[in-house]
Amino acid sequence: MAVALKDLQAFTVEHILPRSVDVIFANDPLFVRLHTRNAERITGGTRIVHPIIMAELTGDVAGRGDGFNIDYVPTDTRLETELKLYWVNITLMGFDEIQNQPPESAFSLVESKWQNASLKMAKMLAQDMYQHGQGARAKHINGFDEWVDDGNTFPTVGGITRADLETVGTVGSLNAYTKDIGTTFALKKVNEAYTESWWGPDQPDLICTTPNGYNMIWEALQPLKQYTSARADIVDAGFQAFRFNGAEVVVSRYMPSGYTYGINTNYVYWFFSAVDKFQFGFTGWKEDQRSIDVAGQYLVATNIMVPNPRTCFKLKSSLF
Repeated sequence: MAVALKDLQAFTVEHILPRSVDVIFANDPLFVRLHTRNAERITGGTRIVHPIIMAELTGDVAGRGDGFNIDYVPTDTRLETELKLYWVNITLMGFDEIQNQPPESAFSLVESKWQNASLKMAKMLAQDMYQHGQGARAKHINGFDEWVDDGNTFPTVGGITRADLETVGTVGSLNAYTKDIGTTFALKKVNEAYTESWWGPDQPDLICTTPNGYNMIWEALQPLKQYTSARADIVDAGFQAFRFNGAEVVVSRYMPSGYTYGINTNYVYWFFSAVDKFQFGFTGWKEDQRSIDVAGQYLVATNIMVPNPRTCFKLKSSLF
């Protein structure tokens, strides 16, 4: 029987680079912007509440001898949501601690697991922010799929029935522009969605799409002059973008196939618990009573609220 290792392998150790390369996870530009600019810390409470204006007061012109309508008008209501708990488990084998020690260890196994845990958490949050948190997904964050909707797929959002809000006046609306553009792409359809979401000084400032969607918008803009973006929060994180109207177009690897979102990030609130253990905190190592192995959980309590979804849009197409 031949000896597996001989001569050189018997006297020469392997050189392990003291770093690891991520080939699984993918960062998300919208997640980066919201986490750096739109994070809100919540100290406690059973619900997160955001007041909104749902109707306008009465008013009109008056002539000589005319009276005023002094009926009371309810003008305000509120959106409600709650924090959702996400966790990532880290388990360490007790015997590995014996061997993973310097100088023989190139780097700490614990540090590698911590890096993986943070990337896993970011991946779960980035994926779920494009999804919804109703029905079978009630434990998940209430993402853009339900907030940025015209009421046909998600009739209720934030504890309010969208149709009820529309009946109280001409001002209030929680409906966003949502359209299936079919299988023929035209830049006009993206522009229509943008203008339908334009209310005074408010309009989408970030268009998140799939690689296919990015390519189609980019190619449609080729006859025109393109403008690259230099927004610090996007560029500093390593992303590239070009501008369409007043919005930056970016690729999201976590965007569900078939969707493109136009998001007004000025009206997106990403809530996080202010309790240390639940804002990317750690439960501490807990030893298995029957072994020397230990486990601990990386935690975050969080949720999203979009109190002005009419300044956002959602496009659907099998092309995306």
